[in-house]
Amino acid sequence: FDRLQVRDAVTWTSLITGYVEHGSGDKAMECFELMHLEGISPDAFTLVSILKACCIIGALDKGQDIHITIERMGLLDRDIIAGNAVLGMYVNCGLLTVAQEVFDKHLVHHDVVSWNVLITGYAKYGQGEKALLCISQMQLEGMFPNVVTYLGILKACGSINLPEKCQEIHAILNHKGILGMNVLIWNTLVDTYSKCGMFSKVEELFTKLPIRNVVSWTALIAGYLKHGCGVEALKYFERMQFEHACPNLVTFICSLKACSNLGAAGKGQEIHVEMK
Repeated sequence: FDRLQVRDAVTWTSLITGYVEHGSGDKAMECFELMHLEGISPDAFTLVSILKACCIIGALDKGQDIHITIERMGLLDRDIIAGNAVLGMYVNCGLLTVAQEVFDKHLVHHDVVSWNVLITGYAKYGQGEKALLCISQMQLEGMFPNVVTYLGILKACGSINLPEKCQEIHAILNHKGILGMNVLIWNTLVDTYSKCGMFSKVEELFTKLPIRNVVSWTALIAGYLKHGCGVEALKYFERMQFEHACPNLVTFICSLKACSNLGAAGKGQEIHVEMK
C-alpha cells in the first residue's frame, strides 16, 4: 500500500476493511484519518467499515459524526447496508433508544438484517419483551426470520425466562431442519434451557450435541449455578475435565462460585491451583 503511486477510495477502503475484519479498529481509524488528510472522499463502503471500527474501539462520538455524514450524503434513504451499519453502531454502543429511533424514522427500508440487529440488541441488553415484539412486527411486514433471528429470540427467552417460547423456537428449528451440525444453535439452546431451569431438557440436548465445546459445558454449569444447584454444577465441571475439554475463565468463575455456595473449600483450592 505504501508503495502505490496512486491511492484512491477503493484502495483505502480495502485496507480499512481488512483492519476492521481482523479486529484492529484503531488501525482502521488511523487509515481513515490519513485518507482524509490526502483529500480522498470516503464512499459508502468506507463509511460502513469505519462504523464497524467505531464499534470495536467504542468510539461513539466518531460514530455519531459518521452517522451525520451518511445522512448528509442521503445514504440512509437509499443504501440499506449503510443504514444497517448506523443501526448496528448504536446497538453495539448500548444506545437502543437511539437505534429504535433510527429504525423507525430514518430507515426507509427494512430488511431481515435490520430486524436482526434490533432483536439481537434487545436480547443482549436484557430487554427480551422488546425483542419478541420486534419479531411479531417483522412478520407483520412480511419478513421471514432466519437463523440469526432465531438465535436472538432464544437469547431473549433466556433473559426473561420464557421456557414455552424456547420450546416453540426449538420445534421450528427442528421442523425446518436448521439444527444439523450448527454448534452455535445447539449451544444457544443449551444456554437458554439452562437459564430457564429446564435441566431435564438440557441434559437430553446435551447427549445429542454434535460437538461439546467449552461454550456448551460453561452454559450448562452456569445454568445450574444460577438455579442454586452447586453440586450439579461441580459434577459437570469434573465431567468436562474428564472428557478433556479445557475450561475458560467463565467456567472457572462459575465453578468457584459453586464451591463458595456449597462451602467446598477443598474443591475451591483445587480449582485455584488449576487456574495458576
